[in-house]
Amino acid sequence: MLEQARLTKERVTLVSPPAAAGWQGIGWWLATVDALARQCPDQAFDAVLDCGAAPGHALAALRAGVKAVRLDASPETLRAVGEIATALGSTLLDATWRPERPE
Repeated sequence: MLEQARLTKERVTLVSPPAAAGWQGIGWWLATVDALARQCPDQAFDAVLDCGAAPGHALAALRAGVKAVRLDASPETLRAVGEIATALGSTLLDATWRPERPE
């Protein structure tokens, strides 16, 4: 997918499987993103780790350096985690977020 995007110079968004933070793990995601960045160094991409309904996983991912996490949580929890994400220079996306698809 990154190779294909590179040919068209399109920025892409990679999204982990649902609740991957708890199943595959945060280290797996960071290693995957790093490997893809090394494999396609001239391709810009965003990477979103889905944390399911686990705010603890989202917080751990943010502390570990994940730049974008998706979380299915109450508005209060989203607000609190979102403040932390902002302070760390990261992005929190709620469960309604979907990546844009090219037309």
